[in-house]
Amino acid sequence: MSLLVERLALEPSSETITHSPQRIVIIRPNHRLGNILLLTPLIAAIEKRWPNARVDLIAGGRAAAICQSFHCIRACIETPEPILKLPFDMAFRRSVRHQYDLAILVDPTSQSAHLIARIIDAPITIIPQAHHDPHMALAALSALNEQLDVPLPTPFPRVSLRLTPEEKAHGQHRLMERLGFSDRPAHLIGLYPFANKGRDYPIEWWHSLIEALRHAMPDARLIEILPAHGETLLDGTDGAFLALELRDFAAQLSALDAVIATDGGVMHLACAADTLTHGLFKVTRAEVYAPYGGGNRGWAWTDAQPHVVANSLREALDTPNESA
Repeated sequence: MSLLVERLALEPSSETITHSPQRIVIIRPNHRLGNILLLTPLIAAIEKRWPNARVDLIAGGRAAAICQSFHCIRACIETPEPILKLPFDMAFRRSVRHQYDLAILVDPTSQSAHLIARIIDAPITIIPQAHHDPHMALAALSALNEQLDVPLPTPFPRVSLRLTPEEKAHGQHRLMERLGFSDRPAHLIGLYPFANKGRDYPIEWWHSLIEALRHAMPDARLIEILPAHGETLLDGTDGAFLALELRDFAAQLSALDAVIATDGGVMHLACAADTLTHGLFKVTRAEVYAPYGGGNRGWAWTDAQPHVVANSLREALDTPNESA
């Protein structure tokens, strides 16, 4: 079966895009929060370049909530499982319409994405290749840009949920209320230590980071961001919070001045909430998944000494417009 899927893999189109496509599909059949958030620079660039285009997003997870503020999105389409049933799922085949002017396959290693692209059969299919930018937020954008007659403006858009001012104000109010702060501290720093699949840093490392942050920014309040199970992992913080609804969670993250988080969905959500974000990497590659845009950065395990991370965060907060 895997050999059959491999034989269905598409080659990218080579022709230059000189027209304005009206119907575009982005193919990213993945349910992980971070992978869907990393599509927002691509969606923003398409919306700006072709304001009259309508975009369908074939993805999983909470794509509709993520794309709520992108007016170009016509539909978020869930992919059926298992992937080998895709060619025979008539409801899915009808939903993707076979009528797109342009298809963008985001992850060239995804077998299901190649199957979907075969079903769609668009006249132009964009697929990132090895020479394109390796970052997951930029690979498809780089591939698209390479085939445009007039390149996209740079820098490319950052990862962003496009929270409204009302959402951000409500998020700040809820966070201050939950933490019991009557006045906003000079700096609010969020810490998210939870991770699985070997991505977590030792709790001792986090406690050393807390000590380093206290030294580097004595006026900061350190807030633990809790995982879904709601259990605290850290000692010595000034409070903790948890939110389960996606945009409400992002809005509360936007009320923080900065977030230090292990690689994962919460890290990307903080980044998408326009909060300065430093991500901690251990088994995945920072050059592929680091928080993208603004003064955000990723740290490899070998470089992430707690005092170095703390001082770097302080410098980023002190640099004008770095976190914007």
